[in-house]
Amino acid sequence: MTSLYVDTSNNLTIGLLSKDFQFIAVNEIVTKKSSEIIHDEIKRILDTNQFKVKDLESLFIFSGPGSYTGIRVGEGLAQVFELSGKKIYSFNVFRISEYLNDIADISDLTWIFPAFKGEVFLRGTNKSDFELVKESELTDLDGGSLLTHGDNKYSTVCNKNSYELIKKYSMDLFSQVKQNNLRDLPFYYRSIEQEFKKASAAKQ
Repeated sequence: MTSLYVDTSNNLTIGLLSKDFQFIAVNEIVTKKSSEIIHDEIKRILDTNQFKVKDLESLFIFSGPGSYTGIRVGEGLAQVFELSGKKIYSFNVFRISEYLNDIADISDLTWIFPAFKGEVFLRGTNKSDFELVKESELTDLDGGSLLTHGDNKYSTVCNKNSYELIKKYSMDLFSQVKQNNLRDLPFYYRSIEQEFKKASAAKQ
């Protein structure tokens, strides 16, 4: 059976996975309006590869870290598929060190990503702590110790990219995500409290 993979954390990435979790196709669409095109893009990749929604056994979603708006689009899609009886798997990007370190050597890397205007998200892939820091506070970045996700301002600095690792090691990653029945909760750059403070400040 075929599975669908969706990542709405930054741009929109949609992929089709074979029964042994190799990518049949993967499309990355540069957009900040995933909610407006996600259904059409899913239909497009299904039609192009001669599949229908009924052929999908499960949905894998990237559940963060990411923006509140981006991550909730993926989670909303997951809930719709769940109501249709599809099996849902979700994982936070820093969990890939648990499954890929033996072949990708990423356990000691710090995950870095531009979070919001002037802020940067940092998290060690094998640590429980994370932080949002001001970009102006970052100095002497050592790309050899950094991991990022997809195409962003740090992509050329980091020597490893989780977006590429997911594609390269899809069989290893998704088989273990399924085996462990992962359903990680959405992980936002900011806490809900911070989101509401931001909204309140904007109205003042």
